[in-house]
Amino acid sequence: MTIADLCTGIFPLPLYIYFFSFGNYLEKVSVNWCVIYVYFEEYILAIFHTTSIWLTTTLAIQRYMFVYRSLNVRIREKCTMGKIVIVIVIILEDDFSPVNASSNIHPNDTIKICAITVNPWLLDNFKIYYNIYFWFRAIFIHLIPCLILLFINVLLIIKRLIAKGDK
Repeated sequence: MTIADLCTGIFPLPLYIYFFSFGNYLEKVSVNWCVIYVYFEEYILAIFHTTSIWLTTTLAIQRYMFVYRSLNVRIREKCTMGKIVIVIVIILEDDFSPVNASSNIHPNDTIKICAITVNPWLLDNFKIYYNIYFWFRAIFIHLIPCLILLFINVLLIIKRLIAKGDK
């Protein structure tokens, strides 16, 4: 979990240093940097962020099982690495192509910049794809883990209050 959170911050760091610390944000983004930026900023961050969220959720489930059902359930049998595998499928929906444009810094110069276009297969199903994509992210990457964490923490609080009342 810590490694996933650390990678969420470390992977885009070289990009931020390159663009913002060295003033490269003033110029339009070149094709090579565009591809690197999109992959590091969108895809890799989404992978690590999602992994961190579900690892946090899994840890909460394991904690609940240990505290609430420690005598009834064998933790090692229920929480194996094979059962805690997170599969993330990435569909690459963008194409990157070079386009000539005037420079922001030297308006008389022409530079090759990145034009991001949607893949042709996606154009026919653009609205459907993005609706499914965003609803999937909202439900399975944010809502469900938050509800699981809320539910498990409420159960742990109730268990703690009951245990305190028994004393």
